[in-house]
Amino acid sequence: MNELGKHGEALKLLESSLTIFQKSSASEETNIALTLNQISNTLLFLENYQEALKYQRQAIGLLTKLNHPELSISVLNEGTILMHLGKLDEAEEKVSHVFEDSKRLYGENHPVTATALAILGDLYHRKGNMKEAERYLEGGLTVASSCLLYTSDA
Repeated sequence: MNELGKHGEALKLLESSLTIFQKSSASEETNIALTLNQISNTLLFLENYQEALKYQRQAIGLLTKLNHPELSISVLNEGTILMHLGKLDEAEEKVSHVFEDSKRLYGENHPVTATALAILGDLYHRKGNMKEAERYLEGGLTVASSCLLYTSDA
C-alpha cells in the first residue's frame, strides 16, 4: 500500500501486524524489528518525524541485539529522520558511521555505501556546504551506477 501512496492505510495495517507479532509467543524478534522499520518509513512519508524516529530507534535496538544485516539501513533511515528534524550534526554522525562501516564491510561499490553517500550529500546541502554536497552526491551516483552495472552483468 505504501507503493500506491496509501500511507495512512498502510500504517494501520502495519500497526495491526506489529500488535499481532508482539502478542505471539512464536513470533521472531526479527519480524517485530522489520515491522517497526516499516512503520517508521511510513511515518516518514507522512512527515510525522517524531513518531518515525521513535519507531526507528526501537527497530535499531532489536536489530542491534540480533546483529541483523538490516541494521545499517535502519541507521541510515534514522539519519534521514534526524535530518528532517533539523538535527543535522546528529544525522551526520550516524550516516558517516554507516558510510565508513559499509566501505569497510562491503567495499566501495555497494548499495548501502551509495545510499550513505546520497544522504550525506543531502545533509551537506542542508548545511549549506555545496562543495561537499556535490562531492558526496556525485560519489553516490557513481557507486549506484556501478552497483547497477554489476547486477545487470551478473
